[in-house]
Amino acid sequence: MLAGCGGSHPKNSAAGLTTASPTTTTTRQSAAANYCRSDPHQGVHDAYRLKVIDPCATFAGTVVEAPEKDRNDGDVSFNVAPDRGYKSMLNAKNRAKGALHIEIVPMDQPGCKPGRPIRGYPVNNLGVCSGANVRSPPLGAHVRVIGPHVYDSWVGWNEIHPAWKVEILAVRGQA
Repeated sequence: MLAGCGGSHPKNSAAGLTTASPTTTTTRQSAAANYCRSDPHQGVHDAYRLKVIDPCATFAGTVVEAPEKDRNDGDVSFNVAPDRGYKSMLNAKNRAKGALHIEIVPMDQPGCKPGRPIRGYPVNNLGVCSGANVRSPPLGAHVRVIGPHVYDSWVGWNEIHPAWKVEILAVRGQA
């Protein structure tokens, strides 16, 4: 685990970030502490493309693009519109789309047996199953996501990639 994970976001011109408030930082640290990992790139193919902004961050908002599995790398991706306190985690491209991009890698998905290598995709180096059983949320769910906050240089937006925890806070208005 990383000590002090989920801290404020330093100014980063490539990612277009601003600094988070101390109150938000404290909340992020306490929520993320149990899910932080020492390697923010574990289970990610071509990890050099992801520039780490915060190795363990928390993000909250509403799912505005339904989860979809990519057949090339097995990642389950979806977009989440930020709650008020999390808008600073978006860059200009995210703001144009109205959301932060989230990806759950195969090693953390349900049904992956712990210790089993990830195979069957055109890309390599996807790690071994973690047993984390991170489930994708339904469209419209209010969620809290924990994982590395990164800038993906291939697509030009910020992401939580990989998502180590996706907590459904409410589904379409239900607590």
